[in-house]
Amino acid sequence: MKGLARSYCECHALAESSVVQTEIAVRHWDAFFQGRGVQSLSALDYARFAVHLRQIVGPATANKTRAHLLAVLRWGASVGLIDCDPAWEAWKKSKEPRKAPLAFTQEEFRDVLSTAKAWPGWICGVPTSVWWESLLLAIWYSGARIGAVLAVQWKDVLFDRPGFYVRAEYQKQAADQFFVVGQDCCDALDRASKPERELVWPWPHRREALYRRFRKILSLAGVQAPAGAGSLFHRIRRSTASYIRAAGGDATAQLGHSCSSVTQRYFDPRIVGSHDSTGSMPDLH
Repeated sequence: MKGLARSYCECHALAESSVVQTEIAVRHWDAFFQGRGVQSLSALDYARFAVHLRQIVGPATANKTRAHLLAVLRWGASVGLIDCDPAWEAWKKSKEPRKAPLAFTQEEFRDVLSTAKAWPGWICGVPTSVWWESLLLAIWYSGARIGAVLAVQWKDVLFDRPGFYVRAEYQKQAADQFFVVGQDCCDALDRASKPERELVWPWPHRREALYRRFRKILSLAGVQAPAGAGSLFHRIRRSTASYIRAAGGDATAQLGHSCSSVTQRYFDPRIVGSHDSTGSMPDLH
């Protein structure tokens, strides 16, 4: 499966984040099937694999793993590298519990930011504390995805506005966006500025290492983070959506979603409020 997945990624010129997710999915596959060939697997084998995934990563991540692996398998069959097999089409999605979206509250994010600002060391010639401070604030104000933000170049930053562009080629909606940021973010960007560097936030390691570092920051800040990448940078994106919604703004436009029903899944009830029946129910006293 590893060689097939590598060919799939190269053929489709996938973004780094998609390549990483595909590689993770393949590692789950190889660990479970221990070298068994794709054509030797039955529908029962896929069902057992699905149960195994739910136990170790949860239903949501299991479904994402399934999606990545099926994309590889279907592509392999379409180009004749493997035979089409109905067994993998019988691989059903896991039922996911509908949990409330989890964002960072203002208090939680303040603690996270404070911890990040105290981090020692350097990242590509920039103090680690400044690198993290400017990155986290940029996502907080923009709600942009981590992959898109990491692609921002200095030519995309405007200090007089202040804010930055996220270019269409790095966005799921394939459209440019300009995000205005607060003065604290602008000041942090100014401290991080190095004219000879193209990227604003260069990261010299794999994306997984960035996720691990951020999870460590959350732990030191005393902020609980459930398993999965969705509780990391994407959680800041939910904060942006939730606070914009609570203030009466257009969170759908800010996040670049196609419709408001998609954005609805980003609102943390602790921020936007929850169902309140007290004004409708009769007085019992």
